Amino acid sequence: ASESLKEFDDLKVAIWTTTPWTMPANLAVAVNPDLTYAVVEHEKTGKLLVAHDLAESLAKKFDLPEGESFNVLATMSGNDVIGTTYKHPLYERKSPVLAGGDYITTES
Repeated sequence: ASESLKEFDDLKVAIWTTTPWTMPANLAVAVNPDLTYAVVEHEKTGKLLVAHDLAESLAKKFDLPEGESFNVLATMSGNDVIGTTYKHPLYERKSPVLAGGDYITTES
C-alpha cells in the first residue's frame, strides 16, 4: 500500500462507473493523480477512500442520518494513492490502483 494509506485497516475504495457489468473483469482501479482523495468514515459505511470533492454527495447517496456526514480522517493527492493494492470485491485477488488520466473527474 502507499505510505499515505498504511495506517488505515479495512479501508474500502469507492468507485463510480458507467459500466457496472464490467466489475467481474475489473483488474485495477484508476485514479486521477491531480485530484485530491480522502479517507472518510461513518459507522454506516466504515472507512472509504473517495474523491474528496465527492464526499458530501456520496454521504447523501449512502443516506446517512440527517445532520450527519463523513468524518474526514486524511486527505492526499491521487499520486499518493497510486501503487496501493485492493482486494477485488467479488474474487480472491489483489489488484493495483493505477494512474489514470483527465477522464477521471469529480463531475457526473
